[in-house]
Amino acid sequence: PGDERTDLYSLGIILYEMMAGVTPFQGDNPISIMMQHLYEMPRPPILLNPTIPPALSEVILQSIAKNPAERFPTASAMTVALAQALNVPVPAGLSTSQSMNGELDYNPLQPPGLAPGSDLSAAHLQASLPSPLTQLSEDYIQTSIITPVHRTPAPVSTAIPREGISITPLSPVAPLAPPEKPRRKLSGAFVAVIVCIIILVGIAASTAALLALQHQAGATATPNPTAVVVGHVAFTNGRGTFDQVEIDLQNIPAPPAGKTYYAWLDIVSDSGESAMPHWQLCTVQGVVHCLYPGDAQHSNLLQKNDRFLITEENAGASLDIPNPIARLYYAELSHNGVATFDVKKCPSSSATNASNPCR
Repeated sequence: PGDERTDLYSLGIILYEMMAGVTPFQGDNPISIMMQHLYEMPRPPILLNPTIPPALSEVILQSIAKNPAERFPTASAMTVALAQALNVPVPAGLSTSQSMNGELDYNPLQPPGLAPGSDLSAAHLQASLPSPLTQLSEDYIQTSIITPVHRTPAPVSTAIPREGISITPLSPVAPLAPPEKPRRKLSGAFVAVIVCIIILVGIAASTAALLALQHQAGATATPNPTAVVVGHVAFTNGRGTFDQVEIDLQNIPAPPAGKTYYAWLDIVSDSGESAMPHWQLCTVQGVVHCLYPGDAQHSNLLQKNDRFLITEENAGASLDIPNPIARLYYAELSHNGVATFDVKKCPSSSATNASNPCR
């Protein structure tokens, strides 16, 4: 049969879904979910939402324990545990709710000196009531005069004293109304549970908003994460100008059969990509080390170009421009006096993506 712990179990299921974002038991049909309620313990909610306090996760798991004896015995106990888990003060109503239950109802009709719950004997009642007026003074004679009226005759009682002094008759005493029972106040534990639920709803809403902001920040973050550096390219000054290029790379896999690696110097602003200096690279046990001597005019290779590229090309092919879909490594060149640059892996985004530095 259901009792208070059954209600606290239902409250625990609601708190689990609020904190974890999913129901504790899931299945393809109601029978499967019911069997999980009977025999399986759900995953701790802190594993699904690491932002909630560990103590709150323990309170939720205790409230939905399979053995009713292991659950919280009362809503007050669960409220105190929730307040401690959330590091908030325990509601003051919990300390006064018990004293309210022990108050005795005041009965205004109870004679003074009679203990609550004792029987009212006839002798006690007779002794406590005032004595009735049973006799009149011999100096008075009571008579009744009936005054006729046009529609409804009404008897009128009057007292005529022997010496001409009248006595007003006693009016009947109206019965006392039963005392109004004091209204029951809301239980302090019930109010505390409502307050804790409101706090948990606020925490769940804040967590959901934080996760949404993190997801949005991740979606709008820069599409080019920090690329892996595989080596360096350096422009050397042979005859007063940067007319040679030295390449040192590590952890470079050997090209597939029928393919070879080529290095390119590229002017990004030159859409035609004409007359691009390029030369073949060789890989020995994952290491590339070679020197490009430049042209016969000893042209300044650093001043003229903005980017260094490595592509995978068909072996023995005649090349004019780098393969747009097989660009593997790159280095962005600058003209501020620096002559050595990091060589990085090209990002995996599309070659036509404007944010791709290898496009």
